[in-house]
Amino acid sequence: MLTSPIAIKIRGITRRLGINKIMGAVISSSGYEDKFGNKIIEQINSDDTIWDIGANLGVYTNKFLEKIGSSGQIVAFEPTQDCFDHLKKLFSTSDQVALRNIAIGDSDGIVRMAIDSDSLAATHKVVKYDNSEDGNTVSVEIRSASSIAADE
Repeated sequence: MLTSPIAIKIRGITRRLGINKIMGAVISSSGYEDKFGNKIIEQINSDDTIWDIGANLGVYTNKFLEKIGSSGQIVAFEPTQDCFDHLKKLFSTSDQVALRNIAIGDSDGIVRMAIDSDSLAATHKVVKYDNSEDGNTVSVEIRSASSIAADE
């Protein structure tokens, strides 16, 4: 997979235009996403509850939704606001997808995230200090999986 800043920008643009699969095949011959995604999908049963952690734009959320049938459930976790808003547009009418605007980590609290200049990118990251290249950091809620499970 290409990870140069230019490749990351191209991926962000193609996702917004809805042509990311076509462009992905053109610029990447490794097939990582297809292999990885297919391995995950193979493990899903129709009545599973699936946590999509870092759901970003919902690519896997949608694939999981197709696989679980009418009796499964998906919980999509996405801490960045623009990506979360995108997920709401896609899945707000689905009774099988629960959306959570939080990060998942090893404890509960607040963390800082550096937000890429492309707000829909998959390259946002948790940072210890406000030292992102463009200074665009935000505070997001983080929860441990065990505390979320205890709430359910």
